[in-house]
Amino acid sequence: MKKLATLLFILLCTCTTFAFANPSYDEDPAEYWFRQGYRYSEAKEYAKAIDAYTQAIGLRPRYLGAYNNRAVVYRSLKQYDKAIADYSKALEINPNDPQVYFNRAYAYRELRNYTSAIEDYTKAIELYPHYVQAYNNRGALYRALRQNHLAIADYTKAIEINPNYFQSYFNRGAVYRNLRQYEEAIADYSKVIEFHPNDPDAYNNRGLVYKNYRQYTLAIEDFTKVIQLRPNSIQGYANRGATYRESNRFEQAIEDFTKVIELDPNNTQAYSNRAHSYEEAKKPHLAVADFQKAQETRPTSALAGAAKGDAITTISTTTDGDTTTIITTEITPGYNPAIDYRILLADYTAIIENNPSDDDAYYNRGVIHARMGDHDAAMSDYTQAIDINPEEPLYFFNRGHIYEARRQYELALEDYAQATDLDPLFAEAFYNRALVSDKLYLRRGTLYAYTQFLKCADPETMAPQIRFVRHRLAELQNNR
Repeated sequence: MKKLATLLFILLCTCTTFAFANPSYDEDPAEYWFRQGYRYSEAKEYAKAIDAYTQAIGLRPRYLGAYNNRAVVYRSLKQYDKAIADYSKALEINPNDPQVYFNRAYAYRELRNYTSAIEDYTKAIELYPHYVQAYNNRGALYRALRQNHLAIADYTKAIEINPNYFQSYFNRGAVYRNLRQYEEAIADYSKVIEFHPNDPDAYNNRGLVYKNYRQYTLAIEDFTKVIQLRPNSIQGYANRGATYRESNRFEQAIEDFTKVIELDPNNTQAYSNRAHSYEEAKKPHLAVADFQKAQETRPTSALAGAAKGDAITTISTTTDGDTTTIITTEITPGYNPAIDYRILLADYTAIIENNPSDDDAYYNRGVIHARMGDHDAAMSDYTQAIDINPEEPLYFFNRGHIYEARRQYELALEDYAQATDLDPLFAEAFYNRALVSDKLYLRRGTLYAYTQFLKCADPETMAPQIRFVRHRLAELQNNR
């Protein structure tokens, strides 16, 4: 439902099979059944392959290759417990084979047993210190566990061993983006583009980083490149639309979300995103129609109208090359009497009841409460979202806004400061922080926040605020 997004390339194990080329006709029975198992496996006749490998093992109980290959077949059938059992048996026979540890790690990963998977990747690396894929895959697991610095270390080591291993640049870029180290993320995605100049996923991810960095022109260029490379790319249009919307170019945003709907008429989030764009473009009747359409098309597990984030496309590349696209949008405060917020409120409440740890749902329900004027309920939901995920600056920003509306300026200042600490490019938070500091006659804090705002504010979308801040800074300098 939320960010992350970002695109992540995980090299999931290319499980090797042990096969013998051109076996002789006078081979022993175990070799015969092994060869038959390999042929059945290649033909995807998995039940027959398992029977053949089992025959080979029965004739030769310590047949390492047969255990490994049968495990690969079990993996193909997603019978991961059986695959692990066979890999473990292979390791009893030869405990020094790094490839088998690598393969078993994949099975553990699919069972979400990340601790055992990391142990196996670590053992594979101990046995073969230049195992690039093992470093890459262990890094992916560290990232899944939010141990970002360990993930970066592993991706960096993979790159040191093989400077042309683009997958680790790709993955490291995703971690840097999560850490808001945008320049490093841009450098890594640009490196991937050097290797593969026609890779739309790399342009997509770099575009998301540019968007986070408030470099909207560059972000739009990258998303446009995605569309050129994939003319029917839902993610390209969705992300470009989100960027247009964030930079207050609502008509262009509407065009892109409309294209998403043309490509996928049941795309709930596209209707929701276009509805918000219509709202901001002062077209409430069109917004109401899209909100209604979003409610009609939403799946039972999703929520129309709403989730914070950056219209992130998350693509997990597996051995089959499958992709999953998740598009979210941020709600903009402001009550619209034509919209039945009670329906949205009930939806978020249902999501929270189903998953009490969903910080997005608390945040979005808080936004709805704020739109309906219930500041107490909004405050409670923002606080709950912060308790679950204290690393999201938007939660502090919105709670600070409630404190400010209540004239609890010291508390508002604390939240705005926390938001800017978490995201040093959060121009809106610096702006609000400066205004509150000014009201509290905190001259040094006011000067600092206004100055930081000017460094990260987008000149196209925040021109009025920039003019005001420059005027106010001049006043403060003259009134020393």
